[in-house]
Amino acid sequence: DDQLSVTSSRLCVIPTAGKNEALCYEYICQSPSFDTFLVYINANTSKQEDMLILEQNERGELTV
Repeated sequence: DDQLSVTSSRLCVIPTAGKNEALCYEYICQSPSFDTFLVYINANTSKQEDMLILEQNERGELTV
């Protein structure tokens, strides 16, 4: 079973491709293989706006 587990959430504003912004819920999720994902759900439409992989190491964090 490859489901994500939500570890935290918050309301945020993210940039969109058209130089606009979208009010979203940001969900920080953990996969069974311990990868961390950031999932952005539009607060007005309930559609997924973006999904990023969060890579963390001793030098900082990177999203891909």
